[in-house]
Amino acid sequence: MLEKLNETAGAILCADNGALDPATGAVHRFALVADVEGTNADSSTQVAAIAWLSYQSGNPMEFGRNGFFLEDLIQTMLHRLNGFQRGPHACVENVEAIAHLEAAMRALDSRQERLATERAAMPKD
Repeated sequence: MLEKLNETAGAILCADNGALDPATGAVHRFALVADVEGTNADSSTQVAAIAWLSYQSGNPMEFGRNGFFLEDLIQTMLHRLNGFQRGPHACVENVEAIAHLEAAMRALDSRQERLATERAAMPKD
């Protein structure tokens, strides 16, 4: 079942609540759905997605790489915003968004470092 998260510019962003990753407890698939009059993204009705976004499901060391990491999406947003800053859409709000996204990357990098240290300290079988 799709859960409506946001609606902008003629599209609805939805979480696919049927794609819950049991290993993390987080939904790992999202859809961008055309906002057609009469469409109810919250219903079980089949809707045509403009695009799907699938995050990693499960530990990549166990299941292989099968989707985006949070860091991947943040990097795409940073790349796009930096591009805007080189063109006619440069603005102070982009600079602020870039700073926050860079801070998010630092926090996620710190998390990865901590997890690697914890894994290294675990007794080997």
